[in-house]
Amino acid sequence: MPALRCRASVHEDVPGAGACVTILFHGSAPSILSQHRPLTAHQRSGGVSVVAIAESPDSKVAGMAVRLLRAIEWQGVAMVEFRYDQATERIALMEVNGRYWGSLGLCVACGVDFPYAQWAYDHGLTPDPPPSYPIGVRARWTVGVLSNIAEALQHRPEHHSYWKGITSNLPDLSPAIKDMLFSWRDPMPAVIEAVALLMREMKAWAKRTVRRILPKSFQKDLALGRQYGWRLLLTARLRRI
Repeated sequence: MPALRCRASVHEDVPGAGACVTILFHGSAPSILSQHRPLTAHQRSGGVSVVAIAESPDSKVAGMAVRLLRAIEWQGVAMVEFRYDQATERIALMEVNGRYWGSLGLCVACGVDFPYAQWAYDHGLTPDPPPSYPIGVRARWTVGVLSNIAEALQHRPEHHSYWKGITSNLPDLSPAIKDMLFSWRDPMPAVIEAVALLMREMKAWAKRTVRRILPKSFQKDLALGRQYGWRLLLTARLRRI
């Protein structure tokens, strides 16, 4: 792409819903396997899952994920993400996350404890994963939901309607949906993340307020100073005097 001065790969827009297969490979076979589907994303065009629902492993999708990881001799955890159009039965590979995934809390809430199983293998123990897990369990990334609501409050372009952007995210805060991060045994990670979001939004609000108050000419000087340095800007202004 000459305009970007770089090479880029373009991902085809495949219809259907997301299908995420989470696997812990030990040896030549998966030790634990589960599947979930994103319901809400952090961005309208797709992104980090904000709300996800546990599903029964689909034989076609899960089979493709297992064959792929076995072919590359993968060891450890991975999330293989697909786009699955059930109407046409087309399955498109999106990516392989060779690390713990953001919706890991959903797996743990369903009793599929990937971190413990991997820890057990690393310490010479044999984990005893459950033969099945509850289907239909939903879990949310609370800060992601609040961030979506904050974007709607700022009336950013990605939201078609001010109120629709807010009300469409409120059901995701339902108590019936489990939290991916918060735990009464260890609440600090969720608290720290929420405080960081609050500070970030307050900073953004302060910037917007200052921009409305300050003259546009002064805002332009601030932007030039940050880009080229205050000394250079001051020298240029003094030469005009």
